[in-house]
Amino acid sequence: MSCLYPSPEDVLAGYITLTVNGYTKAEDIVTDDMTLSFDPLPAIPETPVGPEYVDIFYTTTSEYTTTGSSFADEYIWSLTPEY
Repeated sequence: MSCLYPSPEDVLAGYITLTVNGYTKAEDIVTDDMTLSFDPLPAIPETPVGPEYVDIFYTTTSEYTTTGSSFADEYIWSLTPEY
């Protein structure tokens, strides 16, 4: 069995074709192809911009923004208070 990793061209195309070759008892060659598609992982978005410190006694909500990244449908951010 030989295995080649997707080339940069395959990644750009978004798919590769896998081919399996086998032999029957009569020594006939049997071939089957399968197309495997894949999506690139989203890029890491920029660090959110917003207040570095929030006193929740005076400020109950704060707004943070960032630019989006390719191939991402949504983001989940969580902020943990330091005590």
